[in-house]
Amino acid sequence: MKLRHLEIFYAVMTCGSLSRAAEALNISQPAASKALKSAEMRLGFTLFQRVRGKLLPTSEAITLFEKAQSIYQDLDNLRLLADNLARDPRAKITLGWSAKPGG
Repeated sequence: MKLRHLEIFYAVMTCGSLSRAAEALNISQPAASKALKSAEMRLGFTLFQRVRGKLLPTSEAITLFEKAQSIYQDLDNLRLLADNLARDPRAKITLGWSAKPGG
């Protein structure tokens, strides 16, 4: 999965629809749809079931989304760290990581 695929997948999950995700990312809906299909091809499984015009996440998508949320939280923490360093480059930095067993 490419970073752009993750970005579009995350946007669809948080926005609730492909069209709203595309709007949030400032891309066309067909471009978002194409990228989502490309992600599914790379992953080897379907992320969303298309039912009556709606995208319903598969169990695999829900599992991936849990990890994506963690990744986006880490990105927010990285941005906060960068902001703090920009304000005070002498600031002490303490980094902590946790690992889930088996993950």
